[in-house]
Amino acid sequence: MIDLFKNFVNSLLCIGIFITFIKLIMPSGKVKKYIYSLIGIITIITIVSPFINFMQNVDVEESIKDVISNIDMSENTSDDKEQTSTNSSVKDVFLDKLKTDIKDKLSQNSVTTDKIEIYIDDSYNIEKMEINIKNLRKTNSSLENVNKVVNYINQEYGIAYEKINIIEEGV
Repeated sequence: MIDLFKNFVNSLLCIGIFITFIKLIMPSGKVKKYIYSLIGIITIITIVSPFINFMQNVDVEESIKDVISNIDMSENTSDDKEQTSTNSSVKDVFLDKLKTDIKDKLSQNSVTTDKIEIYIDDSYNIEKMEINIKNLRKTNSSLENVNKVVNYINQEYGIAYEKINIIEEGV
């Protein structure tokens, strides 16, 4: 970074000396305005080129992520306990809403549930789901009932079959 700044200052000094030299040997007349225009373009290129090189050499996205993570780290150290309690309450609300939604949708499909247990990780990905259902008909359709619930949960919520555990209770 210091080398980049040092090169920038050297470039500005060289362009200053070059402009002074050109002004000394420049003839007076109509060509003067074209030479000043050329000097202006060269000066602009000299001033802008280090910034362009810096932007090309440095990954701007990574720099922004570093700054944001540093800000997050400083905020997290002071509010860790508060953040943990907030995360757990958000997690609880999420689980309650999901259980209620599953219970309501299953009851609309004539499936009565006793208890729903959902286990999620910190990223709110469902690791395991246990649903206790009541078998209202005492026929051989219990397997059909279980398959119906598993397929419905899979289609409605996109939860893998192996994560869904159905426990059927007879009435």
